Amino acid sequence: MKIARIIHESSPFPVIALERDGALYDVTELDSRFATARTRELVGGACDFFSRIIALGGAGLDELDQRLAAGYRPTEARLAPGSFLWLAPCDPDRALLVHVTRDRDGELAVRLGNARAALGNDTRTPFPHGETRPALALGIAAILGDELRRATVSSARRAILGAAIVNDWAARDLEERGLGALHCRDFATQLGPALVTIDALVGVPAVRAQVRVGGVIVAEGALPEPLDALAEAVACASQLVELHAGDVVTLATPLGPIDPVAYGAPIELLVERLGKLSGVAVRGPALAPWRR
Repeated sequence: MKIARIIHESSPFPVIALERDGALYDVTELDSRFATARTRELVGGACDFFSRIIALGGAGLDELDQRLAAGYRPTEARLAPGSFLWLAPCDPDRALLVHVTRDRDGELAVRLGNARAALGNDTRTPFPHGETRPALALGIAAILGDELRRATVSSARRAILGAAIVNDWAARDLEERGLGALHCRDFATQLGPALVTIDALVGVPAVRAQVRVGGVIVAEGALPEPLDALAEAVACASQLVELHAGDVVTLATPLGPIDPVAYGAPIELLVERLGKLSGVAVRGPALAPWRR
């Protein structure tokens, strides 16, 4: 099941949608047609992403997705392309973003990120104004459905609610100047296009991945045992920080960093079973003077 978080032109608030065969369907509209009495009682007015997906564990969404899979796809529930903007499949105001990388010796390292800079699919990412070498790196992320502290890998695996593709943008000029992660990496992290529930990765020995810049394949390969790798990353992160339901732990892959990426060039990160994350790097505005 693929769960998206979007802004639709009909509402000022984020909307939950289900993706099926490349189309998005408004969960609120599907609920009005297909939700069971038990689901209506359980969900009540919980229509925001955190309440419905994290706190209630996606109550009733399985039944709605099964309806879509069976061909019951009401026109009124389908969201027209161009009528919505993709958001990161998490609640940035209530999430901790943790990045896990693997060094040349295979050891994992943990860095706290900036959840409020999480962007969704098909977005323009503004870089620091003077940056000349934008870089991207393909990663995968685990979105948690339970709390963890100093967890084992098996406990971490059980706590993973779903997964998503990550684009860990980096400003290489600033990085080489020795500036901190806030300047070099945490100005933007792309997640999406949707939260893919963990059953899509259970028992999968490997997934194929590919990076395209300007329509040209610049990197590709296989990511072995993606669920096991994510569980290990989550367990590692939990040794250093207490994790809560709704938090996001990203794991870097060997497909990156790739730099420089030309401003304005469309990028596509494709991971089998997780979908395609698109975007473009743009030069951000110059900083305004803060001393008056």
